[in-house]
Amino acid sequence: MKNRPELTLDDCRKMSAAAEAEARRNNWNVVIAILDDGGHLLHLVRMDGATPANSAIAVEKARTAATTRRSSKSWEERVAGGRMSMLKMPVLPVQGGLPIMVDGTGMCGACRISIDGKTKFACADGPIFDGHSVDWDELFFRRSAYAREEIEALPQMAEVTASGLQQAESRGSDGCSLRQE
Repeated sequence: MKNRPELTLDDCRKMSAAAEAEARRNNWNVVIAILDDGGHLLHLVRMDGATPANSAIAVEKARTAATTRRSSKSWEERVAGGRMSMLKMPVLPVQGGLPIMVDGTGMCGACRISIDGKTKFACADGPIFDGHSVDWDELFFRRSAYAREEIEALPQMAEVTASGLQQAESRGSDGCSLRQE
């Protein structure tokens, strides 16, 4: 049986405090939403000045990152690159949601890497690093840590992707639109 880490209330408070400190440094009035890997809300902080709508938006951006294990910005970039079918996916493709990882669990296994002896997260700190500074042995080990699970999940993901594409194609090119608010 596999064991996996869970976020505690103390973990959420520490992450929230760090996010709030960063927001204050940048004069951002934001909502900080922390969700578990199933997309369920664990912790929410609405800073003074953040709009009521920011609460719902923050939760959806966090849900996108938690359940897809990708930043919500990566989804935004896909849409900006012309992949309009992404608008029909159950994600909010707007920058701001970041997946929370512990030792690569739930991710590809290669996200946490060592650069000059310091831990970095490729999805948040990268992806561009000086190749001479990367601990390649550790990187290749992490990359292979979930290889069996990834291979086992491929048929299921192909089925989900094919189903989503069929639905998008059945709607035609008029089936989705972009709105700017």
